[in-house]
Amino acid sequence: MNPKKYHEVVCMSAAIHQVAAQSGCSVVVDVGSGLGYLGQVLHKSYNYKIIGLESKGCHTTGAEKRLHKTDSTMGIKNVTFELHDSQESMDQFATVIQQCCQELRQECDEKKNQRSAASGISGNGLKSSDFLMEKHWDTDNTETEKVLMVGLHCCGDLTPIMMKYFKALDFIKGLCCVSCCFHRMKFLDDHNSNCINFPMSCVVRKLCQELEWHPSLYGLRLAAQETRLGITFIFIRMFEIVRVLLVLYSCRWGVQSQADHEYHMKNVAYRGILQLYLNKDGSSPPLDKIKESLRELYSEQEQYFKYIEPITALQVTLQPLLEWLIYKDRELWLMEQGTNATVKPIFDDFISPRNLAIIADKKS
Repeated sequence: MNPKKYHEVVCMSAAIHQVAAQSGCSVVVDVGSGLGYLGQVLHKSYNYKIIGLESKGCHTTGAEKRLHKTDSTMGIKNVTFELHDSQESMDQFATVIQQCCQELRQECDEKKNQRSAASGISGNGLKSSDFLMEKHWDTDNTETEKVLMVGLHCCGDLTPIMMKYFKALDFIKGLCCVSCCFHRMKFLDDHNSNCINFPMSCVVRKLCQELEWHPSLYGLRLAAQETRLGITFIFIRMFEIVRVLLVLYSCRWGVQSQADHEYHMKNVAYRGILQLYLNKDGSSPPLDKIKESLRELYSEQEQYFKYIEPITALQVTLQPLLEWLIYKDRELWLMEQGTNATVKPIFDDFISPRNLAIIADKKS
């Protein structure tokens, strides 16, 4: 893991442990588990049973390979599964979790039987972490396992979808999510003016109606940008100049359609603009031609570059307000459903800008 990922996994696992202890959960479902770093830390440090759900099969395969290199494969299941905002997907999710819990319990029983048949040699063929796992899992308990649903960097609509699953499914007793990429949330129309999952709460929805205000795609993107601690104005000036020139270059020479522009803006991938041009017809334009065109555009636009710093300062001021509003809306929605909910920072936002977590548990 790189330093940023390490910081996030350590801090997130500690926060999850607190929520699991409070809600009485013994199973952690890691949505968007990737290569399984978070789940392995939770299993090894706190003995939770882990079900990792990942939409990309290649990541699931990678997680399995990493898992078999560790000192224990017992207590962790990696599954390729993608959550959708539908009843059918929710039903499939419930089935997958129940099957995984059953398989994990069977693994525990098999380990116990192997140990019993070890001819009096204590722990023969059983690793220490597996022994702790047996002790942690009461195989005589036939009740449904209490599940804590977690997600590190839940992109777009994933956090709202997880919140809806948390509310609807009785066996999910806790929730801990760190969100990102708010601009990838879906809209009801092509004008990017009616976001499906914002606002969610009655309180914020009523307020938005009274003010006749709704978040734009650009506002949601701003909410997911760097915090003020991560802003270096000299770097931002250079970055924005390059980005603007690339956008103008692609539009002026007909390289990029309006749909292309919206796609790249939505994915915050300005480098894709050049990639689109370089690969569109299978050939690349002469480098000298590109340089000449960019110099021409720079001369035309130079008078506007002085506005970059004040606009960036305004963005830095608005960013935490927009992010807070999105999180507060989700917290209020959870409270309206009768659950305990709070929003708290769990990372150093200089290391990881998206440092807020929505945490919830069902009232006993």
